[in-house]
Formats: sequence, C-alpha cells, structure tokens
Amino acid sequence: MSGDEGLGARWDEAYEKGSPPWDIGRPQPAFRRLADAGELIEPVLDSGCGTGEHTLMLAERGFEVVGVDISSAAIERARAKARIRGLDPQLVVGDALALERLGRRFGSVIDSGMFHTLEDGSRGAYAQSLAAVLEPGGRVYLLCFSEHTPGIHGPRRVTQEEIRSAFADGWTVEAIEPDLFDVRPEFGDDAPHAWLATIRRAGGAAEEGTFEPEVEMARAPETEPRAAPAPEPVPASEPVAGPEPVADPEPEPEPEPAAVEPAPEPAPASSRPTIVVVGSPTALGGHFDGMDRGPAALRDAGLLERLRSMPGLTNETFANRGDAPIERGWAPDDDPRMKNRQRIIDYLPALASHVEGALRAGGGDGAPPRLLLHGGDCTSHAAAMAGLKRLSPGARFAIAWFDAHGDFNTPETTPSGNVWGMPFAMLCGRGDAGLVAACDGPTVREEDAALLGGQVLDEQESRNLAASPVAHFGAGMLAGEAGLAALDGWARTVGARTDGLYVAFDLDAIDASEGMAVAMPEPGGLSVDTAIAALRILASTNRVVGFGPTATMPRPELDFGRHVEIVARLAEAALA
Repeated sequence: MSGDEGLGARWDEAYEKGSPPWDIGRPQPAFRRLADAGELIEPVLDSGCGTGEHTLMLAERGFEVVGVDISSAAIERARAKARIRGLDPQLVVGDALALERLGRRFGSVIDSGMFHTLEDGSRGAYAQSLAAVLEPGGRVYLLCFSEHTPGIHGPRRVTQEEIRSAFADGWTVEAIEPDLFDVRPEFGDDAPHAWLATIRRAGGAAEEGTFEPEVEMARAPETEPRAAPAPEPVPASEPVAGPEPVADPEPEPEPEPAAVEPAPEPAPASSRPTIVVVGSPTALGGHFDGMDRGPAALRDAGLLERLRSMPGLTNETFANRGDAPIERGWAPDDDPRMKNRQRIIDYLPALASHVEGALRAGGGDGAPPRLLLHGGDCTSHAAAMAGLKRLSPGARFAIAWFDAHGDFNTPETTPSGNVWGMPFAMLCGRGDAGLVAACDGPTVREEDAALLGGQVLDEQESRNLAASPVAHFGAGMLAGEAGLAALDGWARTVGARTDGLYVAFDLDAIDASEGMAVAMPEPGGLSVDTAIAALRILASTNRVVGFGPTATMPRPELDFGRHVEIVARLAEAALA
C-alpha cells in the first residue's frame, strides 16, 4: 500500500468505526453565519468536506458547491445524505494538496478542520494548492483549533502566527477571529476554542487561461505518488489532510454539476415548495443530551425520501432548509429552576428567525408553505410558533400539543428545572419573563390550545392546566369514539375562529409499547392508530400551518426504521 493509500485508509477507518467526534451531523455555526451574511462567492469549494454537512448546507441554499475529501468512506456517507435530502452537489474523493487536478476555479473556499491536521511541511503546499484553484481576490474561510483549547486531546492547536506564516506568499490574512468548534459530546463538556481566519488570495497571483477543461478529480493512483504526511486521525471538525492518490485527468470535459432538485431550494413560483422542513438540534432544555441529534438521525435514515413516497403527500413539494444555527446542542447545568436558561434565550430567537426565513423564502404570491419541524426537545415548538407569528403578525393561531407530559410547568412549579417541561406554558405567556420573551410569547390564546395524550403530569402543573381554558384530551379518552367526537367538536370550534393550527407532537405521546426511539418513553400513551385518527380530525377541521414531531433520540436496542415509518405516517395524517 502506498503512503497515499495508507493515509486515505486511516481516515476511512475513523469513519467506518462510527461517527468520529468531528462528524456532528450539522454544519459548524461559523459557516452558517458566513452563508447567512452572503460572504461566500460561487462556486464554493468545501476542502476536507468529511460527510458533507457544509457542502449540503450550501447546496440546499442553491449554491454551486464542490466537496472534496481524502476519505472514500466519508464521501460515500456524504453522497448518501445528498440522495436522502434530494440534493446532487459534486462530491469527490480527492487530494487537498493537489486541488489543481479539479481543473477549475472557485470564488471562495471553506475549510472546517482541515488545516489543523496538516504537518508543518504540508501547510505551505496546502496554501499553494488552494491558490491554484481560487480566483484572484477570492477568499478562504478557515476554521481550526486554537492554542486556547486546553488539554492535549484532539488535533494539534494552531496559533495565529502559524496561520499567517502558511499564507505569507501571495495571500493577505484579512482577519483571524476567536470562535468555537461544535463537536460531539464525547469530546468533552466545553466547546473547543477555534480561530476563524479570512484569507484573501492576491489579485494577479494566477492568470486566466491556465486551467484545463473541467474534469472530475481522478481516483486511480498516480504512477509515481509523491510523499504524503500521515497524521493519525484525531478529533476535529470534519478534517481531511494529506494527498489522495490521483491520476492525470482524462481529456474529456466533465459535465456541469447536476442541478439541485426543486424540493431542497427556492424554486420558481410555479413550483414553490408546499412543505418546508426545518431541524432544531437542541437538547438544552433538560438534564441529558441525545435529542439534539434527532434531526440529523431522521434525515440520514431517509425520512424526507419516505415522506415523498407517502400516498397522501405525493402532490406536495418539500424544501429542506436544514437545521437552525446553534452554538451547542446541549450543555450540562444543575440549575434547579431553569437549566441552560441563557443558552435557550439565545437559541429560541435564532430558531424563530430560521423558521420565518425558511417559510418566507418558500412562499409565492399565495399562502406560505407549511412547516415540518424536526426536533430536538419541545422548546422548539415555542420558537416555531414565534416564527409563524412573525411571518403573519395579524394571524390568530391555535395549537394542539401532543405530549405524554404537560410541558405546562413554570420555574415556580418545576420539580427538575428542565425547561423542556415549560414550553407549552411559555408560548401561552406563562413563566420566566426572559424565556417568554425569547419565544415572543404569548403567541397563542389559552382558549385556542389543547393538550392531547397528557398523562404524566406534575401536581401543580396539573392544577394549572385544570384552572386554565386549555382543553385536555387524555390518552384513554382519545382511545374511544366519544373522546374523538369531543376532539372533533373542539377542533371545529377553534378552526372557525382562528387562521391556522400548529400541531406540536412530542413523540413520547405514543405508547412505549410501540417502540418509538424517544428520550422518555411512557406507558399508557396513544396508540399509533389513535394518534393518526386524532391528527386527521385536526387536519379536516383546521388549516394546519405546521407539524412538529420532536424528541427523536435513536436507541441501539430499538428499530429506528420503524420509528421513521411512524413519524412519516403521523406527518402524512397532519399535512395530507
């Protein structure tokens, strides 16, 4: 095995063993901010793309983007994700130190965790490789571990001076700003410190006309492979380093990258999406993590593909708008009243803006598309309602809150301090003023709200619900014809006086015997058939503006494929 092949094999091994710490299932917040701010110029190169989260994020936004990584295992995962999300960006197994073999230029480059895997002797070669494909005046946005990250675990730390030294010739380092890396929880409790460098290629460093016609980076070994650095795989954010053996390009021009399907990006008015999909990767509301990875797990398991095949949704057009930006999906906090209060206050407005923007981008001259929100914990629903209200400030919305738990606690009544037990109250305007304000509460009048399936309630929470105008349909009640008839009466009454209904569906409302992969399964809940019957009543009597299945948390002992199938059936009942 050549040195080049060995390097690729080592990175393959890191992916084949599972999900390495840098493979977090969503883009780094730094690159979301850059995309949101319009800083990235097409076409974009994602250097060291790993399993493709940044490439796919940009493809979903309509960018022309190419992802390159030395690991064939990572690229195969990226391509699988792209198929599931209805995207077709160019994803290439290739050598980041020989990017000229791509045979094309780019307007900008992003590097998430690639640079800090390189040995000292390879950094200059990497800068030259980037210069060969970046347009004069184009920018590289480089995110790497900084020396301020404590300990020795993970990749080597990089100083500002090392960045400036590597890009000393033919480049201008315009900014190096402190940032954070989002990594998987097993890396540690604290987000690693990072540098976000903005580096501009000097004008005139390369002349037009020096490139061959566009060709795909070859995958066969070179006849004389050059020596390659061989760092061991270390936790980083989607790293890639060192040379991948490549062959000289064939003379035939490569076709342009395939166009993105209409579903995942803004489309002409005649084919505007009717359902916009948003992920909320948060578990900040409670005392353990896992729900923050739910949206990525559903995407990777093919939920969107399954939804498109559901008979009741065949006429719908889906647009996947990705996850809302979040600095950390979960953090430990022993506050007995409001765990992660400030983090949640910071996150909910960002999710509300993401929901509003996603729906606004999908709308034409008529009604905006409907929302399909993947969570994440149930605080996500409070922000979803805020986003819907921001889009339609004058609208009066109702809410049907499916949950085994009441989520109607306040900091004064909570026995745990888990904020994910408070969002129903928050969006009704109850509870901590900061949390209520973060979700623009109240966004719903209590007489337009109902709890369905609630059966595990704290004593004071139960008293508060009983004393409020909120309707309550227990799991046992809905299992009979009389209970469904009562729900039909409530739904018709509310539907006649409101402009739309949002359905918040914590999947633990489904009885634990159904085998749902959720954070807190409870016995005595709704059967799948009963839940579908209730959703159909709501959909037939109201204009459903959104459906939010939350609390997905994969468990190795459960069949996640069955979980995905049930979520698809529930979504079909709510949105068909």
